[in-house]
Amino acid sequence: MCRPRPGAGDPAPAYLAAKRLGFRAATCLVFDDVEAGAKAGQAAGADVVLVTAAGQDFPT
Repeated sequence: MCRPRPGAGDPAPAYLAAKRLGFRAATCLVFDDVEAGAKAGQAAGADVVLVTAAGQDFPT
């Protein structure tokens, strides 16, 4: 089983990235390949695309 790294799922990086780019997180689209990262993007208010390998399923 893969464990998230410490801080995974924290929306602060999404907020910070959006701010540095001059946007609000709620107007951004986040691409992530880890469920915890996708949840962090959602927690920040962004729209999220979870990128998976072919045949790999994640809970919705």
